[in-house]
Amino acid sequence: MRIKALDSKLEPFELGRVLFNLSVRRGFKSNRKDGTREDVSEKETKGGNLSQSQMCNELLKAMLASGCRTIGEFLWNNKDENEGIRFVPGRTNYYPLRQLYVEEFNLIKQKQEKYFKNIDWNSIYESIFNQRPLKPQERGRCQYMPENERSYKAFPSSEKIRVLQEIRNLNYQTGEGKVLPLTEEQEDKLISILYNQATVKFDAMKKKLELTPDCTFNLEVKSRTGLNGCPTSVKLRNEKCFGKLWDELSLEEQDEIVEKLIVAEEDSEVLEMLSKYALTDEQKSCITNIVLVSGTTMLCKEVTQAIVKKMEDKVTRPVFSAAVQMLGYKYADQTVEKYDTLPYYGKVLVGSTIGIKADAPEEKPELKYGKISNPTVHVALNQTRTVVNCIIKEYGKPKQIVVELSRDLKNSSRANACINFLF
Repeated sequence: MRIKALDSKLEPFELGRVLFNLSVRRGFKSNRKDGTREDVSEKETKGGNLSQSQMCNELLKAMLASGCRTIGEFLWNNKDENEGIRFVPGRTNYYPLRQLYVEEFNLIKQKQEKYFKNIDWNSIYESIFNQRPLKPQERGRCQYMPENERSYKAFPSSEKIRVLQEIRNLNYQTGEGKVLPLTEEQEDKLISILYNQATVKFDAMKKKLELTPDCTFNLEVKSRTGLNGCPTSVKLRNEKCFGKLWDELSLEEQDEIVEKLIVAEEDSEVLEMLSKYALTDEQKSCITNIVLVSGTTMLCKEVTQAIVKKMEDKVTRPVFSAAVQMLGYKYADQTVEKYDTLPYYGKVLVGSTIGIKADAPEEKPELKYGKISNPTVHVALNQTRTVVNCIIKEYGKPKQIVVELSRDLKNSSRANACINFLF
């Protein structure tokens, strides 16, 4: 019927069925964020693991090659090849965009509105395709400046602080078993390499430092073959993006650019931001479509940038903990406040919760101290607190608390005996 609606008049019942079918299978509403993050979900398809964006592009190419006018016509004409008339994960390499359904609706409207002049097509369009904007996901608060949001892992400052931490903590063991720290010259050489590459293998690092192959780094294990560098800067430094201009920008300005690439809802916002730079249209297009790593760190960009500048100081060369203390913060506050009963977990796990409203009353701890984003963990911690406090109320404070992890339940009696011996 959806194909018939493109060429001839439908009966009212048939038109209703067509519009209802479009409403229940209206496709994925895309915005620029869907293709600019590396956490795009992957689905097992006939062609292997393809990202959602890649599957959308595969569908557009197939429709163009088939000459079909609409997505409904494409599904019907290729039902044998696609093993049905629906997009089922694992059956095809396709994923439908909402825009394809909008285009089909417009073609149907163009043909049918002369037969159904009393229909409010705009109202039907709104009913089918209108979607409320999603609530923005909170990033969480900085460990040292709770008033600021955490920075993204894709920020150049976040990548640099990770590189500096790992290099400051790096040492190597010679073939004779002697453990040696890196010299200042070796540190600078590795930092320079990691700043300019996305990843560097340990073997390549040994060659750069002229170490013998039998040397091993303390961070070198079977599951880790190298160190991550600065993939965001590597991508944006490419001639197709900013080119040499990228390294002329301050760290603060680089972070602002990347933040806009991540949070912007529409390409127009990014293009407006890029308008102040001497870039070609091709460069702007490449920057707009760049794919960045997802996730956040524990620190805000202000603290991260300040720590990076301290750690890059060639005179003091502080490790991360020292750089934090140089800024006036406590690196690891081990102060423990004692309670008669277990308090709300958010009061203790500072920096691990989101949705904090400092001005909320103490009677509403979830608002005042926030909560862990994982609902299962949130419920489990609250239930544990309830049970423990009930036991304390009935029997008094325990002399000993034993925490058993579910993974330990599979241990043999010998493994349990080893654990008991250790503790």
